Amino acid sequence: MRGNCYNCGQPGHISRFCPLSDRRLNDQSMAIVPVQTPLTTAPASAAGTGVPTYPKQYTNGGGWLESRVRTLEDKVGRILTKHEEEEARVREAKEEEDTRKREREEEERRQWEKLDREELHSKLSGKLDRVCEAIEGKKSNGDDDVAKLKLKIEKLQKAQTGKQVATTIKENDGNKEMAKLKEQVEMLTKQFAATASTSGTKDNGESEEIARLRREQVDMKAAADKRFAALNEVISALQRQCEEAEASAKAWKSKALRPGNKRGSVEVGPTPGTQARNRPRVTSIGTPKLATGARKESELEIERLKEAMTHLKMEERTRAGGTNLKTKMDEAACPTARKDKGKGASTSATKATQRDTIIKEERRKLRNLNKEKILLICEEEGVPYTTLEPTKEDIVQRRAKKMFNKDEHKKEKEKEISVLEVAEDDGEDCEADDGRDSTSS
Repeated sequence: MRGNCYNCGQPGHISRFCPLSDRRLNDQSMAIVPVQTPLTTAPASAAGTGVPTYPKQYTNGGGWLESRVRTLEDKVGRILTKHEEEEARVREAKEEEDTRKREREEEERRQWEKLDREELHSKLSGKLDRVCEAIEGKKSNGDDDVAKLKLKIEKLQKAQTGKQVATTIKENDGNKEMAKLKEQVEMLTKQFAATASTSGTKDNGESEEIARLRREQVDMKAAADKRFAALNEVISALQRQCEEAEASAKAWKSKALRPGNKRGSVEVGPTPGTQARNRPRVTSIGTPKLATGARKESELEIERLKEAMTHLKMEERTRAGGTNLKTKMDEAACPTARKDKGKGASTSATKATQRDTIIKEERRKLRNLNKEKILLICEEEGVPYTTLEPTKEDIVQRRAKKMFNKDEHKKEKEKEISVLEVAEDDGEDCEADDGRDSTSS
């Protein structure tokens, strides 16, 4: 800190964080100079006077800051109330406007409906008026024709009376005119009768058309009534069926849920109209890949057997091609012991190598096969399936054992045959040796 506090004069803090009250707020304002009485005595010397002390606590509510805060709060409160009042007034105005708009739209809609009704009424009334006028016009035309004919007849009669007066003067001319008038009257009467008949026929045709239309209307009404009656019967029948089905379902449910019922259910026959669904039976057939694998396996087995046969033939040739008399005598004396002593280790080693090769070959074949193919192989060879890899290993071991047993069996047979042949050769050699010994002796 560069200097001391401006408020209390103490070092270590500034006036903003001073714990004492601010002197600038508590001191009397110098704007108004107070009136003082003149001092009669001289002021005491300032010697010996100490520095004024200030209380080490805050003054609560004694400064202008609190009053300023209160005034600001009042102003803010009044502003908020005014704002809320304005918002409420705007909201009310908007609601009133919406209601007026809705009422106006409703009034317009009613007016449009009224206009539509009036227009429809006017159209219907115009059509009815035209129909009535057409019907009444036909009748009035007939009446007018009759009235016109009556007037003509009266005029002719008057003219005839006037002409009769003139005929007293001129009888001959009058007779002719009288005849003409009679002819005209007859013609007029005939025309009147024809018009009356035509009007009668027209009226009869219109009445017949109206009657026909009424009969058709009655027939259509009767047909519609029959159809409605049939539909009502169908609906009632369907309702009865639904009610019967619901009643039967409820009865079945109550019987099934009965505590004394055996197995908690009721034996129900098959539903009518349904067909039994049978699952199709599928016979498993080996895939072409498995067939080709089996063929390759059989070919490899044949090749291995051929190699074993050639190997055995080579051993027989090497064993039977010796010319040493001692070895032949030893073989003749004890052939089994010599064979066991000379070839025990070699035969066991060859067996192990052959078994290893067979196992490797079978593992290579079964390496890429999936579960379905392994299951088919298990069914064919009678191997129990546990999991994929152990089952493969079991199949490999069984195949190796089977093939190795076959090879051993064949080798044993071939050995027996070779032993018999060697024994015969030894007998012949012994006879030759006996002859030689006898000659030498």
